[in-house]
Amino acid sequence: MKAKSKQAKLLGTAVAGCAILASAAMAQVAIDQIRPEGISIKGTVADIFGDKFVLEDKSGRILVQTGPVGPQASPVKSGETVTVIGVPGDRTFDARKVLRENGEIAFDAPPPPPRPGIDPSPRRLIDGSAPPPPPGAPSGPRDPAGDRGLMAIQDRDNVLRILKDAGLTAIGEPVRHPKHIEIPARTGAGKNVIVSLDRFGRLDEIEDADRDRERRPAQTIGPADAERFAREAGYSIREAPEQRKHHYKILAANAKGEILELHMDFAGNIYKQVWVR
Repeated sequence: MKAKSKQAKLLGTAVAGCAILASAAMAQVAIDQIRPEGISIKGTVADIFGDKFVLEDKSGRILVQTGPVGPQASPVKSGETVTVIGVPGDRTFDARKVLRENGEIAFDAPPPPPRPGIDPSPRRLIDGSAPPPPPGAPSGPRDPAGDRGLMAIQDRDNVLRILKDAGLTAIGEPVRHPKHIEIPARTGAGKNVIVSLDRFGRLDEIEDADRDRERRPAQTIGPADAERFAREAGYSIREAPEQRKHHYKILAANAKGEILELHMDFAGNIYKQVWVR
């Protein structure tokens, strides 16, 4: 009996230890707190940048994105306490809903628009050919990627509109990838770039198409010069330049208040812009 009692005691200790480890590795959420929009965070609005704001609590700060690309006004005011429901990203929090302390909804994100004409897993007929499109389905130019489906006319027109708003001219056709769209374009200064849009149709990256990654500048600039060049290009600096192996990484805001990560080579050229959300 004593041996069995000892075994039961050891088993109970092991189970308790596993429970402690599990609770340490993953925070628990009550079932009635599960939300389809994601997790919730609460804090005080510290800074506002267009349609984005910095939320702060005792543990730290995070940049909250409340809308699509554009100069929209933030739905909150500096200093007020709010609860944000959404999805965490890379150093940011993508808000789906923002609630004031009195329960009032300050922001409620609309559902992402449907993507007409796109079938992520197209079925095949017995002979291996693709079935005909359903009646009324939009017809458009075939995506160069082939099996990724059709690039609907509405999607293509929307991509061209976004490029035009950004001062870019398309020089090729949009290509849909599983999580983004790419299209070659040209800037107003005549530079060829590759533009990427995320799955919500927002600008995600702009990168020089003709950049020579192997070319080394005759003279390497320092962090102070990198910051100065970024300011002269029209950006306001949010964090000091961070030197990497082949470039500087600079967190900055453009004229619209959008937060970007700039990649600048050691010759002072900004060859890549990445939107931070």
